[in-house]
Amino acid sequence: MRKILIDLLLIAAAMTLVCTTADARRHGAQDRSQRISREELILVQAAHIADRLGLDKKTTERFTETYCSFQQEIWNLGPRPGRLSPDAGEEETGEYLRSRFAQSRRILDLREKYYHLYSEFLTQKQIQQIYRIEREMMDRLSGRGKDNAAHGPEQKPAYAPGKRH
Repeated sequence: MRKILIDLLLIAAAMTLVCTTADARRHGAQDRSQRISREELILVQAAHIADRLGLDKKTTERFTETYCSFQQEIWNLGPRPGRLSPDAGEEETGEYLRSRFAQSRRILDLREKYYHLYSEFLTQKQIQQIYRIEREMMDRLSGRGKDNAAHGPEQKPAYAPGKRH
């Protein structure tokens, strides 16, 4: 187990070079000391996912590289459309909705692209597990996870797949 942990740390250190972006240069030294960079977070997430899936060293390396590339492409899409003002008119609301649809399409295209890449070296069940683990991590980071029960009741999504509305 210790060897695996050391291997994962070495892989994470090596992948830092792969996942580094120009955005990292923008952050000041003080900001870096206070919180983890998004590149470092993705490496930690990739290592966590690989560990939960029980991947071997070679597959972990390939997964980490692919996962970091996927995240980089997501970041390159730019920020999500901001919030819509409550007093927005019809035209502004329509533009807002169209920009959200366009962003969703771009994200879906990337997810499908990386699904095919993952399919080259992972099973379909492993890919499904990746999506489930990612959702758990996002919920935990956003404060919606079970581990954050002290922060109030868990937020339930407005839409649950498989349920009729």
